[in-house]
Amino acid sequence: MMCGERVARRCAVHFRRTAILVTLCVACAASKEVVRPAPAAANAPESVPEAAAGEPSLSPEATFHFVRASLLLERGDAAGASEAVREAMIFDHRSALLNALLSTALLRTGDHAGALQAAERAVQLNGKSVEAHAARSAALWEAGRPQDAEPALRLVLQPAPERPVEAARLMELLIRRNDVDGARKVSHAHVTASADSDEALAVLPHVCRKLAAWECAALALEDAVKKAPASAELCRMRAGVLQTRGRFAAAADAWSICVALEPGDEAAEAALIS
Repeated sequence: MMCGERVARRCAVHFRRTAILVTLCVACAASKEVVRPAPAAANAPESVPEAAAGEPSLSPEATFHFVRASLLLERGDAAGASEAVREAMIFDHRSALLNALLSTALLRTGDHAGALQAAERAVQLNGKSVEAHAARSAALWEAGRPQDAEPALRLVLQPAPERPVEAARLMELLIRRNDVDGARKVSHAHVTASADSDEALAVLPHVCRKLAAWECAALALEDAVKKAPASAELCRMRAGVLQTRGRFAAAADAWSICVALEPGDEAAEAALIS
């Protein structure tokens, strides 16, 4: 099993693992080799504590299979990941985190019923687990039940407003019911929790454009470029929305700014000439 530094970092950050998980991931990234479970050191903890309140610690054996499943999922092997999670569950079958990961893996194989069942079990095991509610919201969303997913999305974002997928989905639900102000509040919380990053600032404009809510997109982009005036991506998005809305003079001015921000941007230069 090959794994890279990016995968190791995602393992450590996304799942907020502690010493054993971080060691496994970093070792895999550094060696480019298969990571095998090692005997526990005399002073090593007997298990890896979970970040979520009320979640029992994973045993070292379950942690190994958890990391393996995460890496397989990163590589696109959802079937292999689901099998690896099931192996982990032999050691810790009452882990909400493992059930949530199983739900994610099953969802990617197309097993919507199995994914929802695993997510429901994760929530039952630990109603405070962000990963459990995230898995349930994803299973419901992919099953074509977005309205049913809304409570789960809110339970994810209340403690973790920085999560982009859940934030975007809740924004979409709100805009579809014409609650643009509600979507902007979700966006504000997401952007604040994400330290005003360009990626976070782009979420609401992307959702508005997806729904052809051009006024919403324009307002969101006006706010975004004020916070990140040096972002070429946000500049291009704003110029494109202005052009779509038929505001050609304003769009030309915006494309000029984009070219100045990123000289050599052929798409921006072509749009400016046209």
